[in-house]
Amino acid sequence: MKTVTGALLALLTLLVWGVQTGFCAQASIDPAKPRQGQPALVTLEATPGVTAPKVSIGGTYFPLWRDDSGGWKGIVAIDRDARPGKVVVVFFDGVDGVGGGELVRIETEILAYDFKVQRLNVDNRTVELSPEDLERATIERVEIVGALQTKSPKKLWTKGFSLPLKGRVSGEFGVRRIYNGKPGSYHSGLDLAAPRGTEVRTSSAGRIKLVGDYFYTGNSVFIDHGYGLITGYYHLDKVLVAEGDEVGPDTVVGLVGSTGRSTGPHLHWSVYVSTIKTDPAGLVNLTNAGTGGGETP
Repeated sequence: MKTVTGALLALLTLLVWGVQTGFCAQASIDPAKPRQGQPALVTLEATPGVTAPKVSIGGTYFPLWRDDSGGWKGIVAIDRDARPGKVVVVFFDGVDGVGGGELVRIETEILAYDFKVQRLNVDNRTVELSPEDLERATIERVEIVGALQTKSPKKLWTKGFSLPLKGRVSGEFGVRRIYNGKPGSYHSGLDLAAPRGTEVRTSSAGRIKLVGDYFYTGNSVFIDHGYGLITGYYHLDKVLVAEGDEVGPDTVVGLVGSTGRSTGPHLHWSVYVSTIKTDPAGLVNLTNAGTGGGETP
């Protein structure tokens, strides 16, 4: 009897809250239990009065866009080093939770993933940096991080994401790298080996946010796809676009090379969601699920 009474009280409380606020928000995350380093799709069903919803996971806010049903969707990223276990996903209205308050919260579980270790031999000057190279790399990092913080309030991509080229996967996302016998940071993207000069194409539509020649990544292109989603194309032999260019899906942005810290011709393709690095292969699979579109690894 106490159990039934408690359940009825909980239901009554929920109904009263719905009457007072005018709605009961419903939300979900796919996959239901994302793993470390994996992107996920969140959905907030149509909710009266909501104007600028965002979702928070682990202290990072991800913006949502309105979908065709009148509800909201967004791509979020689970940090590669996130602690496995249960986590609360909180949906807000307003700027970073300010303005409309909390809408709904759901619980999910972050699954552990056994990332591999990869050993590489590279030019030692890219491992033990000279004072000049360290200063250059530090300045460049500030510039790149500034670009990655872009959150254009418009969804610039319409179709699912595709691989920028057909090539052998020579480096998976998240592997712990050992450079010349010394531990380095984990691999922040997907490496696709291909002959020098191979065309590199946009993974989806967007706007060229940043172009540069950087110490670690060489000739690089960053594309803003809107709502905090940015892709990076590194180690290019030649760049064929300029900052500010509007690009459609399958647009050639450059040619495969081996510039920066590289062991041979290949494309390093990175994906960032609200500055969080995430698995590019996961983004391809996530945005093409059930659509039959896009080229998957």
